Amino acid sequence: MYLNLGCGDKATHGRAPWVNVDSWPGCEPDVVADILHLDFEDNCAEMIYAGHVIEHLDYTGQVPLFVAELARLLSPGGQVLVVGPDAEKVRSRPEWSDWVERVDEGSTEHPGSLHLWKATGEATVKAMRECFPEAREVDIRTPAGFWPIASRVEWQFAVFGKDI
Repeated sequence: MYLNLGCGDKATHGRAPWVNVDSWPGCEPDVVADILHLDFEDNCAEMIYAGHVIEHLDYTGQVPLFVAELARLLSPGGQVLVVGPDAEKVRSRPEWSDWVERVDEGSTEHPGSLHLWKATGEATVKAMRECFPEAREVDIRTPAGFWPIASRVEWQFAVFGKDI
Protein backbone atom coordinates (compact mmCIF):
# COMPACT_ATOMS: atom_id res chain seq x y z
CA MET A 1 0.00 0.00 0.00
CA TYR A 2 1.09 3.59 -0.71
CA LEU A 3 -0.27 6.07 1.88
CA ASN A 4 -0.66 9.80 1.24
CA LEU A 5 -1.24 11.16 4.75
CA GLY A 6 -2.83 14.59 5.10
CA CYS A 7 -3.65 14.53 1.40
CA GLY A 8 -5.52 17.85 1.42
CA ASP A 9 -7.80 18.93 -1.39
CA LYS A 10 -8.37 16.84 -4.49
CA ALA A 11 -5.75 18.83 -6.42
CA THR A 12 -3.03 17.39 -4.17
CA HIS A 13 -4.30 13.83 -3.99
CA GLY A 14 -1.95 11.15 -5.18
CA ARG A 15 -3.14 9.01 -8.06
CA ALA A 16 -3.39 5.23 -7.87
CA PRO A 17 -1.85 3.33 -6.15
CA TRP A 18 -1.85 6.06 -3.45
CA VAL A 19 -4.48 5.80 -0.70
CA ASN A 20 -5.35 9.39 0.22
CA VAL A 21 -5.95 9.94 3.96
CA ASP A 22 -7.09 13.14 5.68
CA SER A 23 -9.04 14.10 8.80
CA TRP A 24 -11.10 16.67 6.91
CA PRO A 25 -13.91 15.00 4.94
CA GLY A 26 -14.36 18.11 2.79
CA CYS A 27 -11.27 17.26 0.77
CA GLU A 28 -12.84 13.95 -0.24
CA PRO A 29 -10.03 11.60 0.78
CA ASP A 30 -10.22 7.85 0.24
CA VAL A 31 -10.07 7.45 4.03
CA VAL A 32 -11.17 9.98 6.68
CA ALA A 33 -8.99 9.38 9.73
CA ASP A 34 -6.88 10.93 12.46
CA ILE A 35 -3.28 10.49 11.27
CA LEU A 36 -2.14 9.91 14.86
CA HIS A 37 -4.34 6.81 15.16
CA LEU A 38 -4.71 5.08 11.81
CA ASP A 39 -6.70 1.90 11.47
CA PHE A 40 -4.22 0.11 9.23
CA GLU A 41 -2.23 -3.04 9.97
CA ASP A 42 1.38 -2.82 11.18
CA ASN A 43 3.95 -2.84 8.35
CA CYS A 44 1.22 -2.34 5.73
CA ALA A 45 2.74 0.51 3.71
CA GLU A 46 5.58 0.27 1.22
CA MET A 47 5.54 4.04 0.73
CA ILE A 48 4.28 6.78 3.05
CA TYR A 49 4.07 10.40 1.99
CA ALA A 50 3.11 13.16 4.44
CA GLY A 51 3.03 16.47 2.62
CA HIS A 52 2.35 19.66 4.54
CA VAL A 53 0.92 17.88 7.55
CA ILE A 54 3.61 17.78 10.26
CA GLU A 55 3.48 21.56 10.82
CA HIS A 56 -0.19 21.17 11.83
CA LEU A 57 0.82 18.98 14.79
CA ASP A 58 2.14 20.12 18.16
CA TYR A 59 5.90 19.55 17.98
CA THR A 60 6.47 18.20 21.49
CA GLY A 61 3.25 16.21 21.94
CA GLN A 62 1.83 15.13 18.59
CA VAL A 63 4.89 15.00 16.31
CA PRO A 64 6.50 12.12 18.27
CA LEU A 65 3.20 10.20 18.11
CA PHE A 66 2.98 10.84 14.36
CA VAL A 67 6.55 9.66 13.74
CA ALA A 68 5.87 6.52 15.80
CA GLU A 69 2.74 5.91 13.70
CA LEU A 70 4.81 6.23 10.52
CA ALA A 71 7.27 3.68 11.89
CA ARG A 72 4.44 1.30 12.83
CA LEU A 73 2.87 1.46 9.38
CA LEU A 74 6.03 1.27 7.26
CA SER A 75 6.94 -2.16 5.98
CA PRO A 76 10.54 -3.41 6.11
CA GLY A 77 12.35 -1.92 3.13
CA GLY A 78 9.67 0.77 2.76
CA GLN A 79 10.23 4.48 2.32
CA VAL A 80 8.75 7.49 4.09
CA LEU A 81 8.92 11.10 2.91
CA VAL A 82 7.78 14.11 4.94
CA VAL A 83 7.49 17.47 3.16
CA GLY A 84 6.59 20.82 4.66
CA PRO A 85 7.13 24.56 4.65
CA ASP A 86 10.51 25.54 6.09
CA ALA A 87 10.15 28.69 8.22
CA GLU A 88 13.88 29.41 7.90
CA LYS A 89 14.18 28.82 4.15
CA VAL A 90 11.18 31.03 3.31
CA ARG A 91 13.00 33.94 4.99
CA SER A 92 16.21 33.33 3.04
CA ARG A 93 15.17 35.03 -0.21
CA PRO A 94 13.29 38.31 -0.69
CA GLU A 95 11.08 36.89 -3.48
CA TRP A 96 9.48 34.54 -0.94
CA SER A 97 8.59 37.28 1.57
CA ASP A 98 4.88 37.10 0.64
CA TRP A 99 4.84 33.51 1.93
CA VAL A 100 6.35 34.13 5.40
CA GLU A 101 3.06 34.68 7.23
CA ARG A 102 1.37 31.67 5.57
CA VAL A 103 4.35 29.42 6.36
CA ASP A 104 4.40 30.60 9.98
CA GLU A 105 0.66 30.56 10.66
CA GLY A 106 -1.10 28.30 8.15
CA SER A 107 -4.67 29.30 7.37
CA THR A 108 -8.19 29.20 8.71
CA GLU A 109 -9.66 27.52 5.61
CA HIS A 110 -10.93 24.51 7.56
CA PRO A 111 -10.39 22.83 10.95
CA GLY A 112 -6.80 21.72 11.40
CA SER A 113 -5.27 24.12 8.87
CA LEU A 114 -3.41 26.30 11.39
CA HIS A 115 0.31 25.68 11.88
CA LEU A 116 1.14 24.73 15.45
CA TRP A 117 4.89 25.28 15.07
CA LYS A 118 7.29 27.00 12.70
CA ALA A 119 8.51 23.87 10.96
CA THR A 120 12.02 23.47 9.57
CA GLY A 121 13.83 20.65 7.87
CA GLU A 122 16.34 20.48 10.71
CA ALA A 123 13.68 20.13 13.42
CA THR A 124 11.81 17.56 11.33
CA VAL A 125 14.96 15.46 10.86
CA LYS A 126 15.52 15.60 14.63
CA ALA A 127 11.96 14.40 15.29
CA MET A 128 12.16 11.69 12.63
CA ARG A 129 15.41 10.29 14.03
CA GLU A 130 13.57 9.05 17.12
CA CYS A 131 12.20 6.21 14.98
CA PHE A 132 14.23 6.55 11.79
CA PRO A 133 17.90 7.01 12.79
CA GLU A 134 18.95 7.46 9.16
CA ALA A 135 16.50 10.35 8.51
CA ARG A 136 17.98 13.06 6.33
CA GLU A 137 16.90 16.20 4.54
CA VAL A 138 17.18 16.44 0.77
CA ASP A 139 16.48 19.21 -1.71
CA ILE A 140 12.75 19.31 -2.50
CA ARG A 141 13.60 18.69 -6.17
CA THR A 142 15.36 15.39 -5.34
CA PRO A 143 12.46 12.96 -4.68
CA ALA A 144 11.32 11.11 -7.81
CA GLY A 145 8.13 12.12 -9.59
CA PHE A 146 6.01 9.25 -8.24
CA TRP A 147 5.76 10.99 -4.83
CA PRO A 148 2.54 13.08 -4.76
CA ILE A 149 4.37 16.39 -4.19
CA ALA A 150 2.03 19.17 -5.29
CA SER A 151 4.79 21.76 -5.72
CA ARG A 152 8.56 21.65 -5.61
CA VAL A 153 9.02 25.25 -4.51
CA GLU A 154 12.40 25.51 -2.79
CA TRP A 155 11.24 26.99 0.54
CA GLN A 156 9.92 23.54 1.43
CA PHE A 157 11.85 20.83 3.22
CA ALA A 158 11.86 17.18 2.19
CA VAL A 159 12.92 14.62 4.81
CA PHE A 160 13.35 10.93 4.07
CA GLY A 161 12.86 8.75 7.11
CA LYS A 162 14.32 5.80 5.23
CA ASP A 163 17.04 6.20 2.66
CA ILE A 164 16.20 6.16 -1.03
